[in-house]
Amino acid sequence: MQGLAISEVPKLWTLARSSLYPAVRSRYAMATLDIDARGGGTPLPPMLQRPWLDDLSVVLLYDFGQHVSYISQPVAEAWGAAEDEIWAYAFHNLKTLPRPRWEAAPSGLCRLVSDSGYEETFVLLDDMRARLKFSSAALLALPNRGVLLAADARDPAATGALIDTARHHLQETPWPLSGSLIQRTRSGWQRWDPSREHSAAAKTLQTLSLAHSYRDQKVALDKLHVRAGTELFTASFALRHTDEPPHLRSYCVWTEGVDSLLPKADYLIFNRGAGGLHPDRLAVPWSVFEQLCGQYLERTSEAPIRYRARSFPTDAEWLAVHRAAADP
Repeated sequence: MQGLAISEVPKLWTLARSSLYPAVRSRYAMATLDIDARGGGTPLPPMLQRPWLDDLSVVLLYDFGQHVSYISQPVAEAWGAAEDEIWAYAFHNLKTLPRPRWEAAPSGLCRLVSDSGYEETFVLLDDMRARLKFSSAALLALPNRGVLLAADARDPAATGALIDTARHHLQETPWPLSGSLIQRTRSGWQRWDPSREHSAAAKTLQTLSLAHSYRDQKVALDKLHVRAGTELFTASFALRHTDEPPHLRSYCVWTEGVDSLLPKADYLIFNRGAGGLHPDRLAVPWSVFEQLCGQYLERTSEAPIRYRARSFPTDAEWLAVHRAAADP
């Protein structure tokens, strides 16, 4: 049930409603699908989806049994049913699937196992979280489609095991979804605020997830620029391991004279005078770059965020960036 197929969804609401399901998906992946459709003739119709939390959305699927199809807004409108009714049927169908079960793993980690699929989407059902012994303090991760992990946020060992396992799935398992770590609180769904002990590992998990999304986005944008005949450079969201503290740092490169689309990274590397005898490369934190050269950034519609940078800083601005980089 994890794939995406283009099939004929029933045009009659009474026939379609029994096979509709919600699904938690990456809004970044949906945005990349939109890029793929640009400049290719028929644009991709908007999908029926609702924003949920962080980089996650809830989309509507039609389940054919061996594969699924996303439901577009035009298809849903043709059914003649109210949108709230459509979503209500989808959630009803999810609730009537055979109940999945939580299986214990080492170090206090739990994983949801379902014979029907939709593991990551069962996070939306309160009764599934209530089955956890630590439900009131449950920390949840959805690193991939088909993977839902839980741990007691009050247990440092279990929390560490959840982050490590989520990272493994994100790097090694098909269909990466999100590096977000989330909790259900009295105020609703929230991104988890890690303790100092786990902050570096949690940041690494999010950075790895962003790297997947930016990689797919870059591939789609590069193809779009070729189709459109546009000379526009899509910069990579690159990763570098650091020892102090031990986590990943992301960076991108901005080259003088190159019309570029820049991802928002931890660091930006200026590449000045790249074609000359004495090129000058300088790495600065993104916050410093944005403060001193933010006027060169034009935010685009892409998700995750990209900025178009058409021109390069002046000599005076370049000196200011050098001084800022030299400050302890």
